Amino acid sequence: MDPWNPTPEYWEANESECRSRLKDAWDEIPVVNYMPDNLLVNKKLVRFRGMIQDMFSPVYYMQQYEVVNVNSSESSVRSGKFQDSLLCTDDEEVVFDSVKRVNGERRPMYCVSIPCLNSWADEECKKIFSRLNKSNDKVENSTSGKRSAEDVEMDVDSSGPNDLNSTSETKRHCVGTSGTAPAPKSGESSTTTKLETDLNFPVSNPKGKACILNFYDSMDEDVKLNSIVEVVGFLANDPFQAPVEDGGDFEMDDGVSKLPPSLVPRIHVVGVKHLDGSYIVPAIPAKCEYLKNLKYLVADKTAADIKRLRNELKFVLTQLMLGDSLAAEYLIFSIISKVFLRQDLTVLGDFSLNITNLPLQSCPSYPNLVYEVLALLLLQSHYFQMSISSMNNTKMIPKKDYQTNRLVSGMLQLPAGTHLVLDETKFEAGMLRDQGVHNAKALSTIIKNQKMDYNFQYYNLGIDTDVPVIIFSEAKSMLTCKYQVKLEPDPSSVAVVEEMMLSLKNYLKQHINELRAFILSIKSKEYQLSAEMSKTIESDFVQMRQRPGAKVSPDDLHSLLVVGRLYAISHGLDSLDPQSWSEVLQLEEQRKARLNSSAR
Repeated sequence: MDPWNPTPEYWEANESECRSRLKDAWDEIPVVNYMPDNLLVNKKLVRFRGMIQDMFSPVYYMQQYEVVNVNSSESSVRSGKFQDSLLCTDDEEVVFDSVKRVNGERRPMYCVSIPCLNSWADEECKKIFSRLNKSNDKVENSTSGKRSAEDVEMDVDSSGPNDLNSTSETKRHCVGTSGTAPAPKSGESSTTTKLETDLNFPVSNPKGKACILNFYDSMDEDVKLNSIVEVVGFLANDPFQAPVEDGGDFEMDDGVSKLPPSLVPRIHVVGVKHLDGSYIVPAIPAKCEYLKNLKYLVADKTAADIKRLRNELKFVLTQLMLGDSLAAEYLIFSIISKVFLRQDLTVLGDFSLNITNLPLQSCPSYPNLVYEVLALLLLQSHYFQMSISSMNNTKMIPKKDYQTNRLVSGMLQLPAGTHLVLDETKFEAGMLRDQGVHNAKALSTIIKNQKMDYNFQYYNLGIDTDVPVIIFSEAKSMLTCKYQVKLEPDPSSVAVVEEMMLSLKNYLKQHINELRAFILSIKSKEYQLSAEMSKTIESDFVQMRQRPGAKVSPDDLHSLLVVGRLYAISHGLDSLDPQSWSEVLQLEEQRKARLNSSAR
């Protein structure tokens, strides 16, 4: 099928038809994230997938403008929608004070490649989208008579005089009335600055890309900071383009204008989708067998399949926890947890886990080895080794820079669903400086309330998070977690930790795809507590509080309800039943008994 290539002008004139066709053509549109720069064509319809890292104030632009021919005095009206600059021929000028001029408004946002996407997921996306991009490139070049990008080398002089977007003498960008790009301001370097080369990723991503997304017509209403989105829009990456300035009528946001289009392309958005879970790795069953396995819902699986997959996952995690099946259960709860409801100051669904009593004498690198296996199972995760130095020197908290009008990212600006794994085992004695103290407080706030205070200098802005945290430490963590599990490893496993991990990775090669799919889909499993079970739980909780010497608080009830929900959905249940509730109580009793025995 030929690729669909409407122009911005055609879209605006036939918007209803184009939006209808976009629904069917969406998955065939090339993806910027995995395209080489030489395939990025100005004004082409493209996709971009990423996280909204910064949101700028709305800006005005010329939605409609008039140009006049300086030789014949003939005038015409053109559209500036879905474009970064105004185009006119060498013998035309823009009439800035024309009565036909119509100003519009658009909302720019800064979007970066999805942070902390594990390598397996990134590679799967790359395989699919690179294949799609090459297919589009070959079809387009075969119909136009051009050679594909694989057959030719980059040539900066390759644009011909008939190219609408070329910078030849035929067409030029109208900037002001002079027709030339503005010279650098006094004291301003014409070379690329450090600001321009800093793509502002929360976590280092050498292969990552960034785009500025321009939203029109209230299309950004449901788009929030840190949202993971996939957008379709018209690409604007002409390195010669510049914004129109006409004596101050349009004040461009510095955070936008200082980023060159050659480094950070603009995309004028015509469609947007929110991505989460398995949708981050797209489902194209006809093109990728692996995705057939990934894109299933638990409801489509039989009870026997769900039981088998859960048992498989528990077996893997039990081996990971060196034979400790109780720790494996709680690790399952952690990796399938997500915030599902916020009520006032209460966050429902959060599950922060602290695993202690690690076999560090026989294997000092045990936390890192565990993370390597978890990263094979999880879609998004980040490992951070805590120490005095790393806490004092790492920028974790996003901070507003008013000089550049940008939100400078920090390590903790993470999208929902990212698993944060903290390794406290290398934390030595020392003094936390100011930044270290703020970082520790930020981590504690995420663990306790799933909220992050962004530093806007004059005030802090609270942003909701959904970042499950796992902490590995010798004793109880300095960051209080809701669930602490004391590891009780099998001595025979402790003696051969590294060999076990290698063997486990080899075992996973045969089972990893289904386990990834199980984890992703089970997180979105619907769950509802029945009225009958609510009465049973309430009765059991009253009995707990009446036991002699019992120290039971309402927080304990909340913890039990969270464990109950995670236990139920991990078994494919949409509600907690009496048997499952009984097993949840036993799990919590075992967990607390271990902690009490170590306290004595």
